[in-house]
Amino acid sequence: MALLPAEHRAGRGELAQVVSLVGANMFIPATALITGPILARALGPEGRGIFAAVTTPLLLASLLGTLGLQDALTQFLARRGLTPVSGLRHAAAALLPCTLVSTAGLVGLAFWLFDAPSTRHLFLILVSSLPINLAVSLLFGWATGIRAYRIVNRVKVVMATTRLLLVVGLALGDHLTVPLACAVQLFGGAVGLLAVAPSVRRHLRENHVVADRTEAGVPRAAEIWALAVALLPGVLASLATARLDQVIALPIMGARELGLYAAAVSLAELPLVFATAGRSLLLGGLRTGDGHLEQDLLIAQGILLMTVLSAVVLAAISPVLVPFLFGQDFAGAVLPMVILCLGTGCLAAINQATALCVRIDRPALQSLTLLGTTVLNVVLLFLLGSAGATGAAVASVLSYLVGLLVLAAVLRRAAPHGPGVADLFPRRETLVVLGDAVRRRSPVPRSEGRSS
Repeated sequence: MALLPAEHRAGRGELAQVVSLVGANMFIPATALITGPILARALGPEGRGIFAAVTTPLLLASLLGTLGLQDALTQFLARRGLTPVSGLRHAAAALLPCTLVSTAGLVGLAFWLFDAPSTRHLFLILVSSLPINLAVSLLFGWATGIRAYRIVNRVKVVMATTRLLLVVGLALGDHLTVPLACAVQLFGGAVGLLAVAPSVRRHLRENHVVADRTEAGVPRAAEIWALAVALLPGVLASLATARLDQVIALPIMGARELGLYAAAVSLAELPLVFATAGRSLLLGGLRTGDGHLEQDLLIAQGILLMTVLSAVVLAAISPVLVPFLFGQDFAGAVLPMVILCLGTGCLAAINQATALCVRIDRPALQSLTLLGTTVLNVVLLFLLGSAGATGAAVASVLSYLVGLLVLAAVLRRAAPHGPGVADLFPRRETLVVLGDAVRRRSPVPRSEGRSS
């Protein structure tokens, strides 16, 4: 089929969106390859373990603390007629209650997680970073919903660059301590928000739509929060599947083993930069309108393939990479990293499959399924945690695998004629189509099959 010039331009624009999302997501772990070894060598395995134990709950709270509103905003902005102005207004109104609820939970969590008063006090002080990171998460949901991916990318790049410069500067001055490292990790979002503020204002001016009374009133807010509540269990479960082990592992395996495990995770999760881009594209879409799911699934298949291939490469070079980056003290992280790399494909597929559930209006389905995966993850960690970092890695991979299989079975049964988990995995014809699209710089061909 011949493509019109306008379609060629659209195709180049779509390809540029995919490349920019992947590039911004890759920039974060690329800088982490510099900051990670610096932190490991400056803090040592025990200090690195405390760093992970303190920062991980706070970073998770910045995502969970939106109470599902991040993904709900994306869905309403992309497909349910919410205007950018109204969407940003809802996000701003939600910031204070989300902060209060999350802070209350974190304060209670501090007394359960940390026996050492110094670590607990550090954690409680760093809770003050929560409003900044919640604002970043809500901004990501808003920008993804209006397909302003450049705003998302700029925040990520600025945050990563800020952390890199501060960590390197503190290390060169021999001032890099656990409290300062935690502060750098958690407060970089403030710089990112300042960097995109002009872009947000400009986008609102260029796309200003006067909201009608129905959209700006309580019924619209109630609808958004209803979807947020339905999405919240899935958000909780998805985050818990990826990070809960590091939150509760300190009393189970000790700071040293947690430090080894955190180092292994920081490398094994590098391929997930592709899956994160795929999730954003499935939620927001490449084009305006709701009839392009087949095209978005085709892109998601290629992204999942890149994720798996990069994970295999990382596993192969891990015996050399880990000691080179972190030093011989972290040699015990090699085997956990290999195990985690083997499970990266499952975790990437879960990330994209949960986005697909939201896209096809099945939020409760993905929430219930992933909650079961989370419970399994916790049980396996308690059973295998005595084996240290290796046991935690095995527990995580088994949880990913079971979660993916259960989600695939439940989704097939609930929507037998709709898209399923199998549609996220590349086939031979997928590789041919994607290869042709890249070589010709043309849009991904539209399928005659189903659409959302």
